[in-house]
Amino acid sequence: MKRWFVVLTGVVLVLSWPTGFAASPGDVLIVEVGADPASAAGITEPAGEFIEIYNNTASTINLNGWTINDNGATTITLPSIDLEAGRILVIIADPATLGTPNGYGCAGSPNTPLYHQPAAWFTGNLSNTGDRVILADNAATQIDALSYGTDTTIFNPSAPDAFDNSGATLQRETYNTNFTDTDTADDWNVSVGAGSPCDVGPNALTLRSLRA
Repeated sequence: MKRWFVVLTGVVLVLSWPTGFAASPGDVLIVEVGADPASAAGITEPAGEFIEIYNNTASTINLNGWTINDNGATTITLPSIDLEAGRILVIIADPATLGTPNGYGCAGSPNTPLYHQPAAWFTGNLSNTGDRVILADNAATQIDALSYGTDTTIFNPSAPDAFDNSGATLQRETYNTNFTDTDTADDWNVSVGAGSPCDVGPNALTLRSLRA
């Protein structure tokens, strides 16, 4: 429970409300999808597959009961995680791949990201040729979504297919600085070189959070 103390002409008012609030579409954004880690770097599928989501507001959002789906049968349900303003959460099949050796090399502060490992990963993994990722809140309201490659269910035309075993990822434009959100495939591009969750530190800030 957050408590705010406001002093007005000698009178102290205590305002309280639960951490987080009801989110609207676009309040939390999918900002990176890694479906095909570079096997040459010793990272395998599905262990090294990941999705990053970003709190696009100035308030903390609790993700309890939020879901992530692709075009398969598996639904990933998130636990009670307080995602603070301007923070990124990495949902990854096996967080051991964040370490070294034979991983992304994220081990150790300040490079270990805020992450969550679901009990089960997507059936058939994230497809390398075409898939969709749909983020919904605990009331089943779609908050953000994208489709890439041969999957045109969300975007038509779809976002580019980044996955060629090079470790490249699909990233939202102006990744990790000031994310572009027009709800079209134009928001997305292929990473320059191999993508990685390593740049998402536990206290990562963006320009948006600094403005807030």
